[in-house]
Amino acid sequence: MSELTNEHLQQMQQNCSSVIDSLIEALESRPDTQDVIRQLMTPDDMLEAFSQIGVKDPDLARLTLEAAVGALVNIQSLKAVEVEIQRRAGLN
Repeated sequence: MSELTNEHLQQMQQNCSSVIDSLIEALESRPDTQDVIRQLMTPDDMLEAFSQIGVKDPDLARLTLEAAVGALVNIQSLKAVEVEIQRRAGLN
């Protein structure tokens, strides 16, 4: 990250935020996905719950997994960018 320009970091920050916003909007517009996430958040065995959802509705399970991984990757990237921006601000 240290070799990236400030403009590139700002663009990455904006892109990551946009992806996260899009995922949230998609979740809000899909009650079926909201139900899946609710189911996954309640049981003690999340893997078993996800497996059962995958058997009942493989497409919905795939969509949920893709959204979760996409959110995780973009949150991690956003945090890394923010840390670098803060580091640079501290140097100035």
